[in-house]
Amino acid sequence: MQTTAGATWTYFQSLNASRRSVRDFTGESIPDNDMQEILEAAMLAPSSANSQPYELHWVKDPAVKSLVAKACNSQRAAMTATYLVVVVASKKITRNAIDGQLDYIQKTDQLDERTRAYHLKNIKTMRSFLNIGGLPVWSPLLWIIRQLMPVFTLFPLSPAGMRQWMARNAIYAAQNMMLAVAAKGYDSCPMEGFKAPAIAKILGLSYGSVIPVVIAVGKRANDAKIDPQWRKPVNEAIIVH
Repeated sequence: MQTTAGATWTYFQSLNASRRSVRDFTGESIPDNDMQEILEAAMLAPSSANSQPYELHWVKDPAVKSLVAKACNSQRAAMTATYLVVVVASKKITRNAIDGQLDYIQKTDQLDERTRAYHLKNIKTMRSFLNIGGLPVWSPLLWIIRQLMPVFTLFPLSPAGMRQWMARNAIYAAQNMMLAVAAKGYDSCPMEGFKAPAIAKILGLSYGSVIPVVIAVGKRANDAKIDPQWRKPVNEAIIVH
């Protein structure tokens, strides 16, 4: 008899393998409740200090969806999907999330004092990071450091470094979302080929927002072309030290 852990692992393997990037959808409707649950599942993704620096813009209105799809260079996945989800990150979003977390920590009776103090310290650090981490003054210094030590390329200082940090944290939610889509019996396709300024204007995003990915969601068309999946050898991807 399979253990609970074994059954969970077997289910996850099947779910994970079933998630493919589908580019041809039927355009059939998806119940609002299914999409809502998918997006809420995405929110369970981890993020640095629980900062949750993202918003998930569910593009539901057909007219708006058509405009966003065209801004995605009219890719088949964008044009045929039932919905598009635009993943957005910004300092403003991050600050709002941190403020919400602070309010929760101060009011909840679910934390002991040691844990509360730990989270309050993290929030103080995050606020300082947001205040000074994105300042342009870091750019020339980091440019010099990165020439000598490329490993610092993704260090979250300077305006570019801050945007990269927010985008990385938002991607965790995007991956959660795509697995949730598969669990609901639908398909998805992450897209990076899009005109970010155009999408930002269509959705009325605030200045400073970044869009790391747009995700198409829908029901796979019967004639959707799904090629055999190739992955590089395990020993080239997994390095044991």
